[in-house]
Amino acid sequence: MALLIVLTTSCGMVKQINETKQFALCDFSIVEIKLIKLGNADVSEYRSANEVSLSDMLMLGQQFL
Repeated sequence: MALLIVLTTSCGMVKQINETKQFALCDFSIVEIKLIKLGNADVSEYRSANEVSLSDMLMLGQQFL
């Protein structure tokens, strides 16, 4: 009985290790980002650094910390 439990558990572990190896070989890429948040601040509305006001910079810095 104990041998059966050990064999069943070890087979499951080997399968999980193989699946983890396959997952590590996958290639991921970002296609589209719809919402970007830093803490509670939505930063997806900014298109360039020139659009960020001083108060926004302070708020974003606080959220970053």
